[in-house]
Amino acid sequence: MDQPGGVRRYFQGLVYAVDTRSENPDSNFYAFPLPIIPVMDFEKREIVRIDELATGGAGDDLVPAAPRTGAILDHCAPAEYVPELLPGGTRKDLKPLSVVQPEGPSFSIKDESLVEWQKWRFRVSFNPREGAVIHDVYYDDRSVLYRLSISEMTVPYADPRPPFHRKQAFDFGDGGIGHAVNNLTLGCDCLGVIKYFDGVLCTPEGKAEKTSRVICLHEQDNGIGWKHTNWRTGRAVSTRRRELVVQFIITLANYEYIFNVRHLNSWDLQDIPLTKC
Repeated sequence: MDQPGGVRRYFQGLVYAVDTRSENPDSNFYAFPLPIIPVMDFEKREIVRIDELATGGAGDDLVPAAPRTGAILDHCAPAEYVPELLPGGTRKDLKPLSVVQPEGPSFSIKDESLVEWQKWRFRVSFNPREGAVIHDVYYDDRSVLYRLSISEMTVPYADPRPPFHRKQAFDFGDGGIGHAVNNLTLGCDCLGVIKYFDGVLCTPEGKAEKTSRVICLHEQDNGIGWKHTNWRTGRAVSTRRRELVVQFIITLANYEYIFNVRHLNSWDLQDIPLTKC
């Protein structure tokens, strides 16, 4: 922390106003950020100061505005995401889309963690520090990868205005990404015939604790793989782009990270969609 005369261990906290008007406990907790950051001395457990934030508008000079009293959220528009709080609810113009595999999936599981699919073979594991880990990846009996995991994810907000210049998160290392993992559900997080993998986390008391359905394995159709039409005969030949997906999802405050390791016919890639509340 920026403190002259020595190094102290300080924490800074982000503050939000809670909108209780809907009386719904799932109302968006992050919809109303407040322009203050309390700074705490971790050793003394004391608030040493409260920093005022730049707001992006007239408040950037950090001149304190007149304090608001009474109903401080009345001038704010809500930003909700749960269906029952959305104006008009969710969309009504989409019909159900079902993924059906009447003969079952094309992958097989051995020894609880060994996955075989087409010419691919690999193992899946989970740990509190990295989440899902892929081991010993082989394609057509050729070693492709020894170990695939994410060691760290840093989010530098890169705003030079104080106190934002201190704001940078190490999403994996600060808390251990496995402790933020979701329990995946059929029909929403994964579709089709699913294989779920459980994980083991460590409690604050140092005990092992099983957590269910932290990784899901499934196949998905991603359009046309290739196609060619013989213009002389009019015959067309095409294939579908079948993918095998190893997926886990984490929630860090107002962020969701969806990690997809996708195995195709001849190569491997990792896709990380991000959603923010």
